[in-house]
Formats: sequence, structure tokens, C-alpha cells
Amino acid sequence: MVAKLPGSHLLAYGLTAEQEDAFSQDTGHPASFWAALPDSAVVLNASNSGAEGSAFSIVHNADIVLSAKAAHSRRGLYLYFEITDDRFIDSIGESYNTTDAVEVLLDRQSSAVINTPGKPAFLNPGWGLTLQTRQYQVATGGVQWPTAMRRNLPSPWDMAYKTWPLAEAKQRFGIVVCHSKSGRMKRIQEWFLPWIEVSGGAWSDEPAVGTELGLTIGYNDQDLPGGPVKRLRWIDKKGPWRAPGAKGEAPRGWGDLVIGPIPEARPSTAAR
Repeated sequence: MVAKLPGSHLLAYGLTAEQEDAFSQDTGHPASFWAALPDSAVVLNASNSGAEGSAFSIVHNADIVLSAKAAHSRRGLYLYFEITDDRFIDSIGESYNTTDAVEVLLDRQSSAVINTPGKPAFLNPGWGLTLQTRQYQVATGGVQWPTAMRRNLPSPWDMAYKTWPLAEAKQRFGIVVCHSKSGRMKRIQEWFLPWIEVSGGAWSDEPAVGTELGLTIGYNDQDLPGGPVKRLRWIDKKGPWRAPGAKGEAPRGWGDLVIGPIPEARPSTAAR
């Protein structure tokens, strides 16, 4: 049994072969296995994750809430994001930093390694990003579903921003993004990343149970085009962008994705 994890970890449960095949890769409805997995969600809201300088609504306590879940299989990593927002807008151009968008930073090193003085190679002294960090940004969309995503990689001392049409991201990298809706104020995103993508080409096999990968989660929110941007950041209300890596400051905005086991099947109602 996996012990209860602190708030800086997101536990990814393993999927059975049947659950793995249930990932439809189509926009419209979330995969059924999310409801069958034990609840291990990380929840970000204005109170626990509101970034400095963000002015959240004092009227709507659900101004922004982001719930994140994770799962894994031999094929890769599955991420689930449920976003509650009082107003969704369509993205304009490629400005993912100033529109309604989920963003994730992944690193094949654990937060413990990243936070070890002198251990990791950082992009530059001003950030807590390493040469293995990968950033993904996916807009929620307003009236229309987004047709593209951002996949940003070190190049080599800065982060190179690159927008990919979703169809091309799937063809070239095996990345799948699915969108669905649950009422006016809720959007759902499902992501699939093959292990070769998660590891930056270092390995393609499923990591062993207990493996920890550096992870940070955020959400950018803009209620009106051109208006102020509010941000949720998972760890200490800031991400690695705002945590200098070479100055020995800790924490640096990193949590961990923990590879968990396949959970035991829940007993049916009839068997209770």
C-alpha cells in the first residue's frame, strides 16, 4: 500500500490493459477509468495556489479551481484536468501565458534532485528550470475547442516556445489532447504523453512503482481579452520560472509525480 502523500506529490495510479484501451483519444467524453481510480487529485484554488499579483473575485469563490489527476500505463502518462472558471475565453493567437490555459512542467529528475545544490544543470541562474525540463500549455477554449498546444523545450539556455497543431503533435510526438465540457463553468482536458516524450528521449519503458518525476501545475486565467491575468501555481503559489535555481533558494516551485501501483479492484455493490 502506498502511504498518504504530502501536498507536493501527485500520485499516478497504474492502469490495467483494459483501462488503457479505454482511452478513446476523442474529444467529447472523459475516459471511464478516471472515475474508477481512487481519488488522488491535487486541487488548486485562489486560496491555496493564487500566485502573487493575481486579483481573484471576492464574489465567486469558484473564480478558478483546477483539479488534476494522473495515471500511467506501459504506453505512457495520462493527465486529467478539471477546470472550473466563471468565464472562459477563446485564446487569441499564440499567447498561452495570457489566456485561459493549463500549463505543466515535467522533469525526469525528482524535485529532491532538482533542489540539491550543485546537482542539476539549470537553464540559467534566474530560473529553477533544468536542461531536462519540458513545458506544455493547452488552452481551455471558450466557444470553440483549441486546435493547437504549446510544447516548449530548452534550447539550450532559454526555453524555446513552439506551437503545434494537435493533429501534428499526435503524429510527430504521440501527444494526445482531448477536450470535453461539463456545464457552462467547467472544462475537462485529458492529456496523453508517451514515456519517450516524458523522459525527453532518455527512456521509453514504464518507470518502476515509486519513481518520482519533477512536476509543477498551473493555470492562467483571463476573463476579458486584454484584461488582467490571474494565475494558479501549485507549489508555494509560484512556479520554477520565479524561483532562481542557481542561488540556492528552496523551495523552487517543484513538486513530484509519483508512479503508483494498479489499485485493487473495488468490490461491487452487490458483493457488499
